[in-house]
Amino acid sequence: MAVKHTIFIIFILISLVANFDLPKKVIDEIHFITAVGYDQAEKDSIRSTIVTPIFTKEGELEDLQYTDTSSTVYGTLVKLNTQSSEQLLNGKIEVALYSKELAAQGLDDYVDYLLRDPSVDANLFPVVVDGQTSNFLQQIKSKKGIGIYLKDLLEHNIRHGNLPTINLKQFDSALQSKTMDAFLPMLDMKKDDAALQKLAFFDEDQFTDSIPIKKAAVFRMLFENVEDGQYGFEKEAYKVSIQNIESVRNIIPVKKNGRTEVAINIQLRGVIREYTGNKQVISRLRKLEKDMQKDFGKKAETLIKRFQKKGIDPLNIEGHVKARNRSYDPKQFEKVYPELPVSVNVDVSLKETGTKR
Repeated sequence: MAVKHTIFIIFILISLVANFDLPKKVIDEIHFITAVGYDQAEKDSIRSTIVTPIFTKEGELEDLQYTDTSSTVYGTLVKLNTQSSEQLLNGKIEVALYSKELAAQGLDDYVDYLLRDPSVDANLFPVVVDGQTSNFLQQIKSKKGIGIYLKDLLEHNIRHGNLPTINLKQFDSALQSKTMDAFLPMLDMKKDDAALQKLAFFDEDQFTDSIPIKKAAVFRMLFENVEDGQYGFEKEAYKVSIQNIESVRNIIPVKKNGRTEVAINIQLRGVIREYTGNKQVISRLRKLEKDMQKDFGKKAETLIKRFQKKGIDPLNIEGHVKARNRSYDPKQFEKVYPELPVSVNVDVSLKETGTKR
């Protein structure tokens, strides 16, 4: 019995030694894609540009880029692999970029391709590029690698800026939804750096409108609860910057005289970080709060009317109406949506100084 145990242990040790180098060999033969860009090419073809990082002999990170065209996304990956010395795999994609031209034609098929690949993380960031993604990617220089750099840029703006929460899974959910429309961040080059410039809005799966990211704070607080937002406005007598904003929003449809109306209620708390008027801010807090209520409310209602005019519903107002109205009819809602009464009620509480709780 002891001899059998000894033989078995020796066999296991030999197997481990024989296979010790296997994982390293496999990894050395793979290049993981960290960023991918899609552009419209000629004759109904798609141009794919991929970024894969490698380490040089000096230990520095270098991004390799490959570009090719085909009639399908998978077809481009097959052709791109003919250019690479190692196998190109999707398993580490952080960002998927789509040109504005391609987005205007529809993104459903391209999103579906990524979601069908089990190696692709559904939490990756899909973005629209204001121009050709191939040119955009070629201009980015980053020591951390293009994929990680763009991911960090977007994560930072979600945590501390005006970008609403978004990832590939959420974008696809909005595309497949019967009651809401999707949005994506839009990137462009600003001087020599990539920058978040706009929010892009979709009608079904097609890009149809955009707003500057500076104005996106209003949309974000209409769209979701915010933990660390920012907002600024100005009057003739002063300019003010509010930071560390915490906000909670509720969308409430009601029936009045047989007609559906919608109220969006927002509770907002923030800290005054910059104020250019009378330095005795504390004595003017109530006035500033009322001014902010009016400013935010006006901008919010203007934005909502813009959505209604475009026939898009990124706030999922229809979904809230459907959830609370047993007599909901999608065709009837589509008919009344452009003129649907939507009011925005904002409760603002400001502090002169302080920290986020």
